[in-house]
Amino acid sequence: MLRMVTRGMPCLDYFSWFLVTIRNEKCGSNIVDMWDTSHPANTLNGSCMEYYNNTHGCAQPGTNGGYTVGPEDLYEEHKFVARVLSIIENHDPATPLFLNYDSHICHSPLQVPQEFFDKFGFINSSDVPDWDFHRHLYAAMVNYVDTAVGTIIEALKAKGMWENTLWVFQSDNGGPSFTGDNHTANNFPLKGAKYTNWEGGIRVNAFLSGPYLQQQAPAMIGQKLEGFVSICDYYATFARLAGQDPTDHRAALAGLPPIDSIDMWDYFTGKTTSSPRTEIFADHEVLLKGAYKLFVGHGTGDKHVACPSGDAACVSNGCWGGPYYPNASVATPACNAVETCKNGGCLYNIFADPEERVNLSEDPQHKVIVRETASNTLVFSSRTLDAHNTTHSDHPFANVLGYSLVVY
Repeated sequence: MLRMVTRGMPCLDYFSWFLVTIRNEKCGSNIVDMWDTSHPANTLNGSCMEYYNNTHGCAQPGTNGGYTVGPEDLYEEHKFVARVLSIIENHDPATPLFLNYDSHICHSPLQVPQEFFDKFGFINSSDVPDWDFHRHLYAAMVNYVDTAVGTIIEALKAKGMWENTLWVFQSDNGGPSFTGDNHTANNFPLKGAKYTNWEGGIRVNAFLSGPYLQQQAPAMIGQKLEGFVSICDYYATFARLAGQDPTDHRAALAGLPPIDSIDMWDYFTGKTTSSPRTEIFADHEVLLKGAYKLFVGHGTGDKHVACPSGDAACVSNGCWGGPYYPNASVATPACNAVETCKNGGCLYNIFADPEERVNLSEDPQHKVIVRETASNTLVFSSRTLDAHNTTHSDHPFANVLGYSLVVY
């Protein structure tokens, strides 16, 4: 297994099956828009949501009505895994397969089949007490994913496909430790959380595994890479493995910039020791370049935070969790800390200081880096489609998140 530190850009009710739920403001109701390949999938919606509590075999262990346990056959992830197994079973092993399995857990709301919930009752009597069954539920969800991965691998082996498989596991963002979904994650020792551009929000774990990696790069098994890798880079990397050109030629003819995806296969297989990616445009007010990350404005965080006159950046949710978090001593975790920086923005050396504790923007030795990085940020921003500038924030597709657990 090759472990990586990657950047999952901010690029569900689990006892139901759905693709998009749109709030219809005029009608004051929800529209469930579901599609399965070439036909409607509305029959797959529903089950242990809060209005099913105490019915259909569902139950609410804590005080949060949306956090439930129930029968596995009603569980959304169970349906996803069943579909993956069906695809593998019906696939011709002589034909290459790209299979993208987007697990919806571990994620809020905290919901899990009863039999997995029951495995972790010991958490409530541990030295670090739980809060409202949140760690209990979350641990059970992690166990469910682990079990699902094992089931899929066994299916690939039974089909004679595992020996030529590359498995890529990628998270999409850091956990929401104090930014909306209380007591569901811990990004310690990193700063910030989901919905932020601090390292706790965008620096995530990933790994490559499978016999194909063992065949192609046996020396990389068990190695750890810490150079920049963006979730966008899998496109160009997979295109190379499939023998395809990732270039968007129609976009090029229209004068549009090239895709922001870099082939990482030589880096993953050890043919080169450094990542070919040297910068990541994380958001229109955040740029990672070389060893540094620069925030300008609000760092695309809470724009309601008032900046003192003359400050170049006011970035919200600048907090750290503890090594034992969540726990029963914090009922409603929140972060009210705002990082205020002058002289061009907030600058951090994220390789020497991954916890982002030392702002370098006011250090005279870093003035040139601040100025050049701020200039680069403006260039990237001018070439990027920003959903916040093209639609209002209540638009149903203004904040679409992606999940990537990929089997190739």
